[in-house]
Amino acid sequence: TTKEIFPKMLEDGLPVFGYRHTAYWSDIGNRENYLLTHKEILDGKIKIDVRGTLNPKSPAITPPVCIGKNCEISLQARIGPYVVLGDGCKVQAGASVERSVCWQGVTIGRGANIRDSILGAGLTVGNNARIEKQLTAK
Repeated sequence: TTKEIFPKMLEDGLPVFGYRHTAYWSDIGNRENYLLTHKEILDGKIKIDVRGTLNPKSPAITPPVCIGKNCEISLQARIGPYVVLGDGCKVQAGASVERSVCWQGVTIGRGANIRDSILGAGLTVGNNARIEKQLTAK
């Protein structure tokens, strides 16, 4: 940890430097903070260039959301609020995704429910699966 590393570096005579950072910064080292940062981006509190389309019009979508390129979303699915889908994601009929980030190439099966989670690249979620408050990778 930093409480161990920096004192040891000073003890060993190694250089330690600081940097005064005045822009936005967030420690996204856990699921909660990672999702909170994405929520703040989607709410417009953090100004960054996003890849994808913000809040596309669709009966399946409840803003705010960001949808990547080449995503396939069934009109019988429910996406949002506070969802980011990476490029090439597929969300099948009856699936529901809320307050979650899905990296590129994620497939969410029919009737699956995803809440407050992060799904890693290329992950496939089976039909009728339930994932809540998870960080899941392939």
